[in-house]
Amino acid sequence: MKGKRFVLCAALTVALLASYVHTGPAESAEAKKETAPEFTLKTFDKGEIGLADLQGKAFVLWFMASW
Repeated sequence: MKGKRFVLCAALTVALLASYVHTGPAESAEAKKETAPEFTLKTFDKGEIGLADLQGKAFVLWFMASW
């Protein structure tokens, strides 16, 4: 029984390694980096702010809806 279990575990390990070698590691998020399209939003004081105004700054874009 232990011999069959060892062979099964070894075969599974080889299959997993073979599938990893065949497909390769997943691409990193850095490789898929794209820029966001330009947009503008209206502020509460009737002004506008665009994505270019926020370049290099950290911000949170919060979408909210009431149903």
